[in-house]
Amino acid sequence: MSLTKEVVVQRLAERKLAMQPITDPPSNHIALWVCEHTAPGIIAVQTSGVAPRKGGIVPQEFTGKLGLCRDQVLPDIAKQASIHCALTLLWVIDQACQGNWNRLLGLLRLDVFVNHSDPNAQDHAAIADPASELLNYALQEKGRHARTTIGAHSLPHDAVLEMALRFQMDSR
Repeated sequence: MSLTKEVVVQRLAERKLAMQPITDPPSNHIALWVCEHTAPGIIAVQTSGVAPRKGGIVPQEFTGKLGLCRDQVLPDIAKQASIHCALTLLWVIDQACQGNWNRLLGLLRLDVFVNHSDPNAQDHAAIADPASELLNYALQEKGRHARTTIGAHSLPHDAVLEMALRFQMDSR
């Protein structure tokens, strides 16, 4: 089965999910960049960092540092934020492919930054796992990717996490 927008939308709908558009494009940088031609007709695209925004802002439930204290973001909520970011990254891919998902050759690398207050924390990968699983599910074999997960002391807008993606697509 070839990968079409309809297939991706259907796979997301099976989980009662949908791509999340960026409603507030960055004012002083771009959402994605064609960073290199890896072979004739093939380009690598790098996205900017994507936070779990709704209506242009990071909602309260997705702000703060990951942790178990009353004033911190619980791991299950942070995992929901990672899914939200993955849905936004799928929307960015759709924009880059101009709706022609056959142009997507595959994901290369997902970078995940987790806002964490504990310098000894080691649970960053578990927070990113739902996003990786969703990308693999929605994009099938084209969704497999390398991943780096990093703990950060702070992130823009106090988001609990931010993600960036690098992928390859046919330039024709």
